[in-house]
Amino acid sequence: MISNNNNHLISNDTTNTTTTNNILSNEEIDFILNHSFCGPNINIFNKEQLILDYTLKTANEMIQSFQYYHFEKYLPCLHIPGIGTRWQEFLNFLLKHFSLQQNSLQQNTLQNTLQNQEEIDLSTRDCFIKFSNHLGKITTYRALALTQTEYEKIVSDNSIYPTGRLKTTKQECEEMVQQFGIYKICYARLYIGLQLVPFDPSLSLHDDPETTTCIASHYMKLPNRKVYLMKLNLPKIEVLGYKVKRCQ
Repeated sequence: MISNNNNHLISNDTTNTTTTNNILSNEEIDFILNHSFCGPNINIFNKEQLILDYTLKTANEMIQSFQYYHFEKYLPCLHIPGIGTRWQEFLNFLLKHFSLQQNSLQQNTLQNTLQNQEEIDLSTRDCFIKFSNHLGKITTYRALALTQTEYEKIVSDNSIYPTGRLKTTKQECEEMVQQFGIYKICYARLYIGLQLVPFDPSLSLHDDPETTTCIASHYMKLPNRKVYLMKLNLPKIEVLGYKVKRCQ
């Protein structure tokens, strides 16, 4: 997951699936968009950045597919990593949405036509919000070997930072993602021993608490550094849609 977000730590017992409360808060929406290349209004599109983020072949496929369905307006949304890495699902979401809205429009009276037409013509921001709520939120796990002071800071900040954020600023991490692109950042994380990028701006999440606990236990040094297992509730739009084989 590439994120600088203040991931919400939760303590209640829930399974690691999409949670029942799928609606993102305004704070979550604003945070994601304020840290996105496409800007808070999702009105910036750059083909060169799209190629850098997702490779030339995939970027061309994206553009051609959206042009085919006359969805060029929504190309800036692909700069959001949580959308670009699951762009086929996003495209299917758009097709389904506009198909349902057109059917509704045909069945309504002339009096309601203008109102329904406005609903069909989604802004890029509204489209992002609808797709984000469609994906919902997930519950996931992260275990870390920490001192008591380090743990208390996480609780105080209500956030777990990527390791890159511990070595440099948030701004430099975001600039590095733009410099190397989403795909290379993912590839560098998968083969982290090669040190392909200066800092790691990603945060790994685990489906099972046992897996992350086992990993963290290798860094435990009792009595001062203990393993803390944390459960996080965060928007799925902040989690990359790639499977591991996609980045190998």
